Amino acid sequence: MSEVINSFEYVNLNEIDPDNAFKPLDEAVYNLKLLKMTSKVAKSGKNYLSVQVAVVDDPKFSGRQLFSVMFPNPMTLKILRRIADNTGVKQNPDAPFDAWLEEMNLVQPVVKAPVIKHEDREFVKGVDKDRPTGEPRSLKADGTVNEVNSVRWIEVRPAN
Repeated sequence: MSEVINSFEYVNLNEIDPDNAFKPLDEAVYNLKLLKMTSKVAKSGKNYLSVQVAVVDDPKFSGRQLFSVMFPNPMTLKILRRIADNTGVKQNPDAPFDAWLEEMNLVQPVVKAPVIKHEDREFVKGVDKDRPTGEPRSLKADGTVNEVNSVRWIEVRPAN
């Protein structure tokens, strides 16, 4: 279980293992609390959805947070519909999408979804839909590619 730190008062950086700070989660199906879903606009002008979740009810990784980015496309809309269906937080048909996001942020529902581990590389369209195969985005001190996690949102289901 991850330790919760609310203050810098008693922090001793000499006790921190810098190589263990950002190790990815094991591949598994986790209960994920939807902490924040925000509609944003990138510098390029493209709209996207920023999603922040925390692992809950896990003896090893509870409290760990993951971040996802979703761009508006048919698959993302199917995923968002599955999230709505599996959390019971439905969009009011007379309200804008942002109102649904606000409701999700207030409720912070929990869903179950697989989390995969992969190298931190650029996605190459049409090569592998789950694991990126392009140029490295970040490297470890030894020059190898960092490993990161991604949520398989298409497989989201109820937490119960």
